[in-house]
Amino acid sequence: NGYMATQGFFNDQCYLQYTKKADFTDVPNLSNLVFQITPKLSYLAYRDFRKAKEAQKPNLELGSTPLRDEGKLLDLKARENAESVINLQAFQDKTNDYLTYGTVIQLKHYDSDTYFGITKLCAPVDKSCTKVEFTTKRSRRIYWKIMPKYKFYKEGDRIAYEDEILLLNVKSGLCVHISSPVVRHSVD
Repeated sequence: NGYMATQGFFNDQCYLQYTKKADFTDVPNLSNLVFQITPKLSYLAYRDFRKAKEAQKPNLELGSTPLRDEGKLLDLKARENAESVINLQAFQDKTNDYLTYGTVIQLKHYDSDTYFGITKLCAPVDKSCTKVEFTTKRSRRIYWKIMPKYKFYKEGDRIAYEDEILLLNVKSGLCVHISSPVVRHSVD
């Protein structure tokens, strides 16, 4: 047993941090282990605005009408701002709620402000697995459903502190597991 960790800022990989001490004094950097569980937030308007902004650059070079493109961008920016307000309200509404099995969440690394997500690439250690990483990109790839590891729990039941869980990626339908070469043991 261990704890999921990441270095975050310059390294998008995650690993399992083992510790023998309950007070974590043998963990080199405790901030690598701190995550915030956030509710599933919407990023559709954010994605549409970013795509339109990127697409506008080549269109201007080809001679399209900038006023029409600018109006579209302003509309998309307004939608993105409205989505941000809705996301903030959803976040505030879910703060201090109990977690239940079946809840769709996002895992945000507290220190680096990156989200735990799945990629389209194969894992470097085990080619039969999909790679997971920490990313700043907001998409459906960062949505995780909390599932019980054992059958005697069901969706809707509250999750207790030391319950063993499965993280099921909503986009791919795959569960997270750790391959042994990415496990780090604490220094005694």
